[in-house]
Amino acid sequence: MHLLSLVCRNYRQFAEAQLEFVDGITGIIGNNGAGKSTLIEAIAFALYGPLAARTIKENIKRESASKKDDVQVTLCWETRGSNFEVVRTLKGERLSPTVEFKVNGVLQAHSAKGVQTAIEHTVGLDWQAFYASFFARQKELNALSELQSSARKELIVRMLRIDSVDKAIDRVKEDVKEQRMRRDLLAQKLVDLPALEQLLKGKISELE
Repeated sequence: MHLLSLVCRNYRQFAEAQLEFVDGITGIIGNNGAGKSTLIEAIAFALYGPLAARTIKENIKRESASKKDDVQVTLCWETRGSNFEVVRTLKGERLSPTVEFKVNGVLQAHSAKGVQTAIEHTVGLDWQAFYASFFARQKELNALSELQSSARKELIVRMLRIDSVDKAIDRVKEDVKEQRMRRDLLAQKLVDLPALEQLLKGKISELE
């Protein structure tokens, strides 16, 4: 996943911010409170919605913005030769959420559920895995270690995409189980063949 650009309007402290990501390493430098972390959070918001912003919608909108102003974040990136764009908006005073997801300029999804599924498939991470691997605030660096072992295992499995391998293994196990059941049934039938032959011979003798 290679980020291309990020555009924010009325997101947190930014009336408008636009970033172009060049090839190589990008550094974001600024004083405390300048909004460095906010820009990274905006990426998470674009990908995963208000839940990833980890605050209520009312706190996402810039304080000095008018009630009618929209909050909007547009993120563009490239993966395996295809260009992706997600535009996430909180509209007007009610902050009604809308979202669009495009691949190579063609609209692919515009419902929250549809976009979420497409994003997680494309990026390979849900919002929890994103924050545990790609980005974490300083005070949250131990977030992964503080999870219960079962939750930590589940998260790491999703991050490494091992869950798809586990599902394939489960399907193979089910197939093996089914084939063994069929084998056992056939074996039972084979065992009963001598008795069946004896019965048929007896019936033939009675007819003779």
